[in-house]
Amino acid sequence: MTAPTMTTYPALIERIIDGDTVVARIDLGLGVEMLQHVQLAGVNAPERHTDAGKQALAYVQERLLHRAVTVAINRQRPRDTFGRLLGVITVDELSFNQALLDAGQAVPYPAPKTA
Repeated sequence: MTAPTMTTYPALIERIIDGDTVVARIDLGLGVEMLQHVQLAGVNAPERHTDAGKQALAYVQERLLHRAVTVAINRQRPRDTFGRLLGVITVDELSFNQALLDAGQAVPYPAPKTA
């Protein structure tokens, strides 16, 4: 029997960095918490200094700031090249990563290959 590759943790979103990065207080259990930058896995939002980036930032702030969420981390690749956790955030039982894509606030990352 193989172990699941995703591990989920309850978390509180403390700060929004940009449209695809948040700071979360992650509950590891037994009264242990850690504050971590979480890059939303599979999405790429516009840079925050652009008009589209400001819009994406506002979208994420409105929906996640100070909210209780679940963060799922892939144990086989838990961090990106900048050391941020790569996570799928679930809020109200829905993937926020997918909601960000569906709302047009981000694009898939890495971008799908075109022929």
